[in-house]
Amino acid sequence: MKAKKSMLIGSIFVFLLLVLCNVWLKNTNQKQVKREGMVQNVWIITAKDRQLTAWINGKKETVPLSQNVTGLEEVAADLKFQNGIVKKIIVKEEMIKGTLLAMDDKYIEIEQYGKLPLATSFCIYEKKKNGVVPREKNAMVVGEKHLHFVVAAGKVQVVLRTKPIGCKEIRVLLEGAEGTPTWKQVKLTADCSYQVSCGDQEKSYRAGQIFAINQKQMGGKRVSIRCTKAGGKIQFLSKKQKGVVPAYRGSFQLAPYKKGIACVNVLSLEEYLYGVIGSEMPISYGLEALKVQAVCARSYACKQILQNQCAAYGAHVDDTSAYQVYNQIGETKETIQAVEETKGQVLTYQDQVIMAYYFSTSCGRTASVEEVWQEKPVPYLVGGSQSTSGDCQSLEQETHFRHFIQDGKYASYDTNYPWFRWTVAMDSSVLQAQIEGKMQALYKENPKAVLCKQKDGAYQKAKLGSLGELKNMQVLERGKSGVIKSLEIVGSTQQWKVIGEYHIRLLLAPMGATIYRKDQSQVNGMTLLPSGFFYVEKKNHTYLFYGGGYGHGVGMSQNGAKAMLDQGYTYTEVLAHYYPDTKIMDMTASKSLQ
Repeated sequence: MKAKKSMLIGSIFVFLLLVLCNVWLKNTNQKQVKREGMVQNVWIITAKDRQLTAWINGKKETVPLSQNVTGLEEVAADLKFQNGIVKKIIVKEEMIKGTLLAMDDKYIEIEQYGKLPLATSFCIYEKKKNGVVPREKNAMVVGEKHLHFVVAAGKVQVVLRTKPIGCKEIRVLLEGAEGTPTWKQVKLTADCSYQVSCGDQEKSYRAGQIFAINQKQMGGKRVSIRCTKAGGKIQFLSKKQKGVVPAYRGSFQLAPYKKGIACVNVLSLEEYLYGVIGSEMPISYGLEALKVQAVCARSYACKQILQNQCAAYGAHVDDTSAYQVYNQIGETKETIQAVEETKGQVLTYQDQVIMAYYFSTSCGRTASVEEVWQEKPVPYLVGGSQSTSGDCQSLEQETHFRHFIQDGKYASYDTNYPWFRWTVAMDSSVLQAQIEGKMQALYKENPKAVLCKQKDGAYQKAKLGSLGELKNMQVLERGKSGVIKSLEIVGSTQQWKVIGEYHIRLLLAPMGATIYRKDQSQVNGMTLLPSGFFYVEKKNHTYLFYGGGYGHGVGMSQNGAKAMLDQGYTYTEVLAHYYPDTKIMDMTASKSLQ
């Protein structure tokens, strides 16, 4: 027995030795590969004793020089290598400074310099206490004022951030007519005197005097509008929110694009929240509920500033539900008080601001982020039961989910709200036409969201034909929360698998049908199913949908939060419930948003 044990140990030793030798040989071979040719946009840290230390392709390296170089440090350059040795250093000294106004993957727009193309090999670096470090290529944020741009051959080669990103200001793109990001014409005024600037020209306007401009009149230049009085508001006459002309704090920037004028409201983050809180939560819910909403909205906005999703139009977010609804219902003394009493407060996880998703009403469960958007799991967006009795049964199984929706005695924080349960009936032929009408657009936009069933029963990406007559539909997969993840749609000529709760809700939208809520109130003409927490039954030529909740189901239920506050919880306890393991941080005490 001892001999066998010794042989086993010996075999393991030999195996480990071979593995180590292989790793050593691999590393040795890699070291023997000598760099040749030009390497662009490195950041030189220092050069001395015929050695150069620099950030090269994102890695800190020390490389040999063909000759001694002194006095070269903290500068961008191209390096020409020959047989692993730096033969030539091309220093890039031309540097400009300015506010970043807009950008995409091909160009950036800098205040006073206009649009400049990006070099294909451009790099971003950031100054830290311990020196300069490389950053990801999407690390720039529109509105940043502490950026230096290294320009060569007419292109931006290197961007150097000299101070951390802050979060005091936000840029909001106002949605144009019919959901477009631009306007054909802009008309506005103000409740005080205001200035209109275009290039080096500036004109003053009286309070109430109208300024109007179209794309042609802009002549390819940006236009800025600002009030001359502190606290003044600009009235955007081109847009009405529920029949009322909205008034905005801060300033406006108008930028010309091919299809129209992009209108961006630039203001402080706290003032932005004045116009978000009441638009996202009923003011009647009270101060504590508005404070909950303020912390969530501030956290969400800070996170969005870093995302660059509206950067091509010079903004961080737009004013719709795609981000946060802004100024649809104007600010009130209650919304201002809620913002002021939580000033600077954001939710953090491991010292990073979180993505504080929220929605209207839960069905008694919240969903994990990966169930809804197929992202990586996020520790503070794990989802769970909202039952006041602590029920936590998994609802992946169809029978369990149906019983859960049908359970009239199930008690959760959202139980007493109309959207807690809902039903809707849709005619088969109407639903069939709707699905076919939307499916091609969905497939074009996101081919991975729609798969076709093959002869062997497997679902694969394939060209979509006609569905034919709608025969049936069934849920293929649910998350633990019960939210739908994939749906099978069976037609007479093709069978489709639709992936993702949003895509499914879009295809099955009850646009011409009546939804009956828990309190028997009726809602008509919705462009999405209320939530992805539903099951479906077919009766003759009608499809019946039974569901619960309103919204995507990730993060905080706004109505659930209101119910918790009514039961005596504090606003901080509510936030801790919906975003576990997070902390509230005072953003004003931190120098960096990240």
